[in-house]
Amino acid sequence: MRADKVVLRDIDWLWMPYLQRRALNLMTGDPGVGKSTIVCEIVARLTRGQALPGGVALPPMNCWMMNGEDANDDTTAWRLRNQGADMARVRLTDKRETMTPQMVARIGKEVRTHGIEFLSIDPLQAWMGKDIDMNRANETREWSSYLRDLAMIENVAVLICRHRRKALPGENRLYSGIGSIDITGLARSEISAMQHPKTKETWLQRIKGNVGKNPDGVQYLIEPHPDPKNPHGVLKWLGVYTPAPATVSRTPAKLKECIEWVKVRLAAGPVPVTDVVRDAAHEGFSFRTLERAKVGLVKSTQVTKGEWIWELLSSETPPGDPIPPPTV
Repeated sequence: MRADKVVLRDIDWLWMPYLQRRALNLMTGDPGVGKSTIVCEIVARLTRGQALPGGVALPPMNCWMMNGEDANDDTTAWRLRNQGADMARVRLTDKRETMTPQMVARIGKEVRTHGIEFLSIDPLQAWMGKDIDMNRANETREWSSYLRDLAMIENVAVLICRHRRKALPGENRLYSGIGSIDITGLARSEISAMQHPKTKETWLQRIKGNVGKNPDGVQYLIEPHPDPKNPHGVLKWLGVYTPAPATVSRTPAKLKECIEWVKVRLAAGPVPVTDVVRDAAHEGFSFRTLERAKVGLVKSTQVTKGEWIWELLSSETPPGDPIPPPTV
């Protein structure tokens, strides 16, 4: 199509600047920080037609929550009621199933049949399938593309929730979520549920967006329900939260990205050097950058003649231990 034939349209926001319609959105956070409760609060407000913090009120809409960790009857439905959702406007699925083109087609049919405008998939790994290596872009691209196409075709906002690698916070939070950075690349918006390590304050913040600047965060608190028989909390918004300014770093941006990528790639254990080099090249990192990124971070071990593996240095490893050069 010629550019002059394109009919321009504005971005359709469910919650500006956090959730886009016709797009894939991400929410990343540590286990226990309240991601699922945040989703229930979003759904509650959307079904009631009530504005989310800093947003505008939209007509009440139908939502669908696919949760592969929490059961509908003893967790999700409780949280929705605690947040005041219009329960008749919410569809719930707690049965895990691998996301395939056939399943996405069924989801699309359900979306059309029930007029779904917001779909949450929680957590990422529950629906990806055991045969997919989440750290490899060539394996996750097709999976995430299914959902992106679903969002665009059905005019629905899709939100994928995923855990953060708790042991690897890193400097760049875009690389802290489980799975390939390719998933982040396909998302139009990524929001992060964060907790201050000292004050334990919790807040939600956009860390990646394709339009506009990332705003200050929105602080939230999950309080106990007043009914002692109700074991699930109630989320309340506390207002704008401004994180402390980041420390200025002299490390080049590409090297920092590569360092974070190495942490993610080796998080599950030792990996053959040839695999690391190949995957790094696929992600756009040169071998020279990879060599710089591993300094002080990676231990190289020769397992057979001409074969080396890389693994993350443990916290007990004294700094400055020699790292043999890999044979590639």
